[in-house]
Amino acid sequence: IDRFPAIPFDGGSDKGYEIKGLTKPLFGTTSAAIKNLKLTDVNISETAPYEFEGAPYAYAGSIAYRINSGSLANCYTSGVINVNVTYDNPTGKTTSNFNVAISPVVGVLNATNVDGCENHIDLTVTNLNCIPIANTTTTKDETTGEDVTTTTYANFYSNCSGMFAVVNNVGTIKNCTNYGDATIVNYNTVATLRFGGIA
Repeated sequence: IDRFPAIPFDGGSDKGYEIKGLTKPLFGTTSAAIKNLKLTDVNISETAPYEFEGAPYAYAGSIAYRINSGSLANCYTSGVINVNVTYDNPTGKTTSNFNVAISPVVGVLNATNVDGCENHIDLTVTNLNCIPIANTTTTKDETTGEDVTTTTYANFYSNCSGMFAVVNNVGTIKNCTNYGDATIVNYNTVATLRFGGIA
């Protein structure tokens, strides 16, 4: 399978299959109704980000990078996912649109209903060090007359862990359990880390 955004898959999966030893997400981006799916001994290693339309992406998941207006029901996942983020920025350019959605099950859910899913995948993310845009302003201190420089950063969020890293326009998520461990190694604390159990 290609990386997100892959050619969409709009079919369905309802065969009750067990798939062992998956080394890439089952789907890239999909609008399918996926149910009764079991992924065991998942062993995915990703290097991110990758470029799409000029923007860097770091997406990961075992079932899919992204589900748009689909559904997910009675799915089970186990194994490991390792993501190494190597944001090559030789010019020192900063960014506010580095899209990070890393999770053991699905990176991004858009308007998707989820019911009865269970995760046992352990997730490790290394080198999440993209630097957000810095805005520097200089003002005069009214008391001393000295210049005071203030630096603020554009909103930049790293969405990691949980069963679903990013949830947009959600339908419902219910009856889901997450038993997987998550480890973040070498993280840039300037950005905001969003880190959840389910989403």
